[in-house]
Amino acid sequence: MIQINKRSVASIGVIFFLIPVLFFALWIHACNQTSGYPENVELYQSYLPSVLKGRFTTTVLSLVLCVLAIGLNMGSLNSSNKFLKTVSWFTVIAGGLLGFLNLFSIM
Repeated sequence: MIQINKRSVASIGVIFFLIPVLFFALWIHACNQTSGYPENVELYQSYLPSVLKGRFTTTVLSLVLCVLAIGLNMGSLNSSNKFLKTVSWFTVIAGGLLGFLNLFSIM
């Protein structure tokens, strides 16, 4: 059986979490640049590649990546390494909050 390092798995989880954070930061930036919702959406989608320009594509992708980030960091919550444990707890909590924000934006 292949033994996988907890630090590597947690690092991949953090990278998965950073992608939805980037989408959220781009959305906040688009909202600060324009005055209305249609212009916000147009500017936000202009930042994205054509593959991600669907109505709920970035939201669903963000939700899936948040769930993956939480799942990958769950194994490191009880780590003896304090830094790894802190990063894992932060990723799980922030990923859960961002995931719920994405979930409610779909509704």
